[in-house]
Amino acid sequence: MKFSSLLNIVAITLAIHSEGVSPECLVAFVAALLEVAEQ
Repeated sequence: MKFSSLLNIVAITLAIHSEGVSPECLVAFVAALLEVAEQ
């Protein structure tokens, strides 16, 4: 797992909790999860 991917997931998770879920956030979150899952 890349450390940057983990940081991205944490940052997106915080953004979702603080601002609500936007479609762009959701897409980025899923993409980050897939990237981690492939490694």
